[in-house]
Amino acid sequence: MENIKYTSDGKKVVVIGNLNAQEKIVQEIYIINKNEVPSGENFVSKDLHDAPAISWKEKKIKEIDLLYEKTNQERKEQLDKLEKTHREICLKFRNKIAYISNAIEKLDPEAFNLLADYITGEIKYIVITGHNSAEIKDIKDFNQNYDEKLRLISFFGKDDGSFTYAVGEYNDYSGGHQKFIPCRTKDEAIEVARKKLLAKDILQKYDLEMAEQYGIVLDKQKIKEYKSRTLESLNKSLKRCEEETEKIKERINEI
Repeated sequence: MENIKYTSDGKKVVVIGNLNAQEKIVQEIYIINKNEVPSGENFVSKDLHDAPAISWKEKKIKEIDLLYEKTNQERKEQLDKLEKTHREICLKFRNKIAYISNAIEKLDPEAFNLLADYITGEIKYIVITGHNSAEIKDIKDFNQNYDEKLRLISFFGKDDGSFTYAVGEYNDYSGGHQKFIPCRTKDEAIEVARKKLLAKDILQKYDLEMAEQYGIVLDKQKIKEYKSRTLESLNKSLKRCEEETEKIKERINEI
């Protein structure tokens, strides 16, 4: 279809002819059965364009609509994120309330007495605990300072009513940390260490050394298993050394 123009009000038209130098006779184009067909009465127009025209106002309205859609989507995503965060915080809060409630029900007065004794300087020994073993230290040898500042000592309530103690590597609790158990007497510290050692499934050399130092009787079967593992490891090392020795001898003979 030739001689297609567009009016200022957005109509697509076909030019029929010239009325005068400024005005054209046109007919509007409609979509009929998915085809573009000129239809209706002819009319005169002098404001024709080669492409669809849009006013400054319409352009700004479209820009505002696009900005609104973009902003609305961003706000919706932010709201979804806030709602998700709110649900997570509420869940954590409910869990903490349940935890506190459980801890209060099982509250152990001795745990608070031990904390009070630690604060007031009644603690004489410290048992440093970890996944490896237990180590008894005199409170005087328990380094609580870093760079002339006190390390941060923290204690955490457990839902069985007891406390877990930890000391930070640095004074601001950054870096690693060590868990420990404060004890009033040496006998109490030895008992804590004994329970720790007896609870271990696999014994190591330092466990046996500590047990011997403090007179702790360990499980005989676990000691037997430790000796068996150690002997097996040493025999393997010995065999490797013997093989390496033979290789060295062969090289010496070659020379």
